[in-house]
Amino acid sequence: MNSNLEKLLQKINRKIIFYVPKKLFESISGVDLNVYDEIGLTSNLIIIKEDGKIESINTGLEGFLLLSKEKDLKSNCFELLKMKGEIEEKAMSYLLDNYYKELDTYITLSDYVNENAKKEALNYVAHIQSTLNLQHQVLVEHKKELRGHFGHWKAMVDLERIFGNTKPKLKDRLKDKSKINNTDITGSKKVLEKGKKLPIITNDEADAYLLTSVFNVDLSLFEDKN
Repeated sequence: MNSNLEKLLQKINRKIIFYVPKKLFESISGVDLNVYDEIGLTSNLIIIKEDGKIESINTGLEGFLLLSKEKDLKSNCFELLKMKGEIEEKAMSYLLDNYYKELDTYITLSDYVNENAKKEALNYVAHIQSTLNLQHQVLVEHKKELRGHFGHWKAMVDLERIFGNTKPKLKDRLKDKSKINNTDITGSKKVLEKGKKLPIITNDEADAYLLTSVFNVDLSLFEDKN
């Protein structure tokens, strides 16, 4: 499975343009990166090609290499859907979790490069900006597509990470979130006006409230789809 995962991740982390922001890394690590200036790694836009080789941006035509990236990422979705029916649930959860981590890393990286290259990259040229915009957008759109196919699965993985071993009845309890959403506010006011005690909140309601308010879990992901 690791070889399959590596192939999927390479379609994320290759055909990608970025740079190592020298000042940022030096301020964080306290290490002088001048030694890397000679090979053009720091504060210079570079591209990781499909074969893993690194080249400096120098022609402005590197954007053509990114034209097939969207197709590559769509093929990843197809492969993941196919694997969903072929491997066991725990293995699939591991695969998806690592895939999301890699994707989020490069979405963050591409966003930083898109916003700061013009100010920090020494070999920046104006016509490369549209390529940087496209690079970031393709990754963001891929995550949206991924959520459409695996959003429910990813939510369950996140829940397990938060709570450890998920209780068997947790999924069923989450479906009953209507107990909170459909609370009669007017009725509650009448109870207060009459001086009666408020009803005690149930454990199920407390669980659902914590998930939505503290951990930002979208409970709609757990509803059965007709």
